[in-house]
Amino acid sequence: MTGYLKSRELDSAWELFSRMEKRTIFTWNAIIIGFVQGGRAKEVFDFFHEMLSLSKGGVWPDMIMILRVLSACTPQLGAIEQGTSIEQGTWVHNYLRVHDLDCDVVIGTALVDMYGKCGYVQEAYDIFREMPKRDTLVWTAMISSFAE
Repeated sequence: MTGYLKSRELDSAWELFSRMEKRTIFTWNAIIIGFVQGGRAKEVFDFFHEMLSLSKGGVWPDMIMILRVLSACTPQLGAIEQGTSIEQGTWVHNYLRVHDLDCDVVIGTALVDMYGKCGYVQEAYDIFREMPKRDTLVWTAMISSFAE
């Protein structure tokens, strides 16, 4: 499957993935990362929601997946329109809150970046202000949000 994803044969990768009897966090991450890199954000959200609906099987999103799904929420990916981008990004952000998942500096930076690129500078700034720890990447994301 990863061979198909690396060569951008996304439909072939999806066909193989859909026939898998047992999917792990590694296979879910691979398909999501491949489709993000392939610019197919709509499918990324479909996969993410499907994985969550099947999570009774013991597969829960990890931070790598959350980062990739958030990166698919920006209109710059070009696969979905801006309104849908922010709706999906807000949904992921709320998922993090509801499930009390740690919002470390990496996830916080991804949220600042996502909100900023979607034009929601105040939301980006609110997250930035709430972050107990900030590095140069989050400062860059925040400054870029103000510049857009």
